[in-house]
Amino acid sequence: MAVTSTHLEKACDKLLRWSSAEFRGMGRDASLEVPDELSEAVRRLRSRPALLACVAPSSHSCSS
Repeated sequence: MAVTSTHLEKACDKLLRWSSAEFRGMGRDASLEVPDELSEAVRRLRSRPALLACVAPSSHSCSS
């Protein structure tokens, strides 16, 4: 059980880093379309509200 929890935590951290990078990239692009992969990542991070708050483009309080 502890191993599964560790893997899940690492997966959420990877989603956080990837999603943050995607949002930063979207800020520079003129396109307003959100890729399906990014929508799915945000959907999965909803189970971790603290991490989801870190993904928000205007959030600067989280370090990753």
